[in-house]
Amino acid sequence: MTHLFPSVTDLDNRTSNPTEYWSEGHGAVRSLAIAEAATRANAPFLVICDNNESVEVFRREIGYFCHHREGLEVLTLPDWETLPYDNFSPHQDIISDRLRALFYLPNFKKGILVVSITSLMHRFPPKSYVLANTLLLKIGQSVKLEKLREQLISANYNLCETVYEHGEFAVRGSI
Repeated sequence: MTHLFPSVTDLDNRTSNPTEYWSEGHGAVRSLAIAEAATRANAPFLVICDNNESVEVFRREIGYFCHHREGLEVLTLPDWETLPYDNFSPHQDIISDRLRALFYLPNFKKGILVVSITSLMHRFPPKSYVLANTLLLKIGQSVKLEKLREQLISANYNLCETVYEHGEFAVRGSI
């Protein structure tokens, strides 16, 4: 380990992308230090964790400390939590978190990406694939209901009576 907690001025004065190893912080002090350093930095921060439990802890803690900081986004890229030959799919929340991170990463100029080491070992889809398969809706936007329905079904969303989980949608009249 090179530093316990480097000063933010050390990070600001470097011209290259620094790699710092932080240790010996107890409780949420590591998350507070990361949030402070990321606030002053002009580049994104990558926090690599041992496992998904650590990713979730850091996401919550850093999110708390960054809640009122303008322009400081916290993204997570959790591990799939499945083995290669499992007969079931990852949880919808994990899929949503990963897709959200992959969508925002190409333009991620400032913020914090929290990721597990096992997640970094997986291959990622090309940026062009993620962007080509993205549907952005804006408040007040007019859409053709049948076209939207077809897009959602082709993206493997499930049409159901009542929506309970990610990946489901319902059609009621013109809504």
